[in-house]
Amino acid sequence: MDSAPNDLIFYCIVLGCGTLLPWNAFLSNLDYIGMLYPSCKLDYLTAANFAGNLLFLIVQLQWTGNRHSKALIGITIHLIVVAYILFIVFHVKDISAPDWKASEQASFSALIVGMTLSGGACASLQGSLFSIAGQHEGGGKLCGCLMTGAALAGVLACAFSIGSKELYSTPPAATDSLRRGALISLGCSLAVTLLAAILLPPFLTRARRLRRQAVVAHISAMLAQDDSYGA
Repeated sequence: MDSAPNDLIFYCIVLGCGTLLPWNAFLSNLDYIGMLYPSCKLDYLTAANFAGNLLFLIVQLQWTGNRHSKALIGITIHLIVVAYILFIVFHVKDISAPDWKASEQASFSALIVGMTLSGGACASLQGSLFSIAGQHEGGGKLCGCLMTGAALAGVLACAFSIGSKELYSTPPAATDSLRRGALISLGCSLAVTLLAAILLPPFLTRARRLRRQAVVAHISAMLAQDDSYGA
């Protein structure tokens, strides 16, 4: 029977959402990010993210251990990258200001590095979570909950983006509308990702404890079976 504890089901849904929400939040705000970097090609950002994702997936074929550490590192990088994008959107109030024009290229280069790390972090986090979830008796249901959370991330990112833009649909300037909408959307995404980061340690602890209990129960059952044969 493919059953799983309710708390692990809840953890997996939130963690699955927190894994993909940063990327979905970035995609849903590409219109304003394109205004921030008018002289840069946004395709480089998506290419960097996918390259980081692919590279770490290849590395992970050999580096199969330390799942808990990889998950913690992955969620931390996610938080840093989302916070950095949110900081840029909050800090740059006038995209035509000379100071921003002078630092635009440097900021874009830093964002490329961040998106590469974020892609690797996503691969690390997803691979670790699916591996940990699959080790349990209800692994099929837990993996399904992770996928449900990932789908929920797309819905939330779109809802945050659409709702924030509708809220500021008639501002003094279209650029200001997109900026304020991006602040709300990215801020909400950061809050959900932060919740996932807070829930990750108790999830790992609970999963480790259940795994040990399952091993002990299996060994006890084998010993009892040997005793019955001996009798």
